[in-house]
Amino acid sequence: GGGLRLRFAPSAAWRVRDYFHPKEISVQPDGHLLARCTFPEDQWLLSFLLSFGGQLEVLSPAYWRDILAEELRKSLGIYET
Repeated sequence: GGGLRLRFAPSAAWRVRDYFHPKEISVQPDGHLLARCTFPEDQWLLSFLLSFGGQLEVLSPAYWRDILAEELRKSLGIYET
């Protein structure tokens, strides 16, 4: 696919710089980091994205937003019972 577009909170910056090439990262004026990348779309990627919790918003593709939202809903469901 065309890859992922990700938006990270400033607090995640050190992790982002560990995982992404500098060419893949741009810093916004408010300190958020935008990253564009291509990873194999598998269970590892899902775990990786989930590990950022509230520090990450997947901007695109839309179906990855849906996948993450669904996983987060499942997690939330455990605590809401």
